[in-house]
Amino acid sequence: MSARNDQDRIDRIIRVREVLHLTGYSRSGLYTAMRRGDFPQGVKLGPRATGWRETEVREWLESRPSIYGDQ
Repeated sequence: MSARNDQDRIDRIIRVREVLHLTGYSRSGLYTAMRRGDFPQGVKLGPRATGWRETEVREWLESRPSIYGDQ
C-alpha cells in the first residue's frame, strides 16, 4: 500500500479558524448554520474544543451554488 493511499483515507480535523476562513462565515453565523442543520456538525475534541472533518466542509462548499454559474 502506498503512502498516497494512506493519505487519501485520512480525514483531517480542522479547527474553527480554518472553517471560518474557508466558508466566509462569522463565528456566530457558523454556529447558527449548524443549529439549523445547514452546515456539518462539529466533532467534540475536548471540553472547550471543536473541530470539523475537512472532507465534510469541502463537500459542503462544493454543494453550494456558485456565484459564477457553471464554468
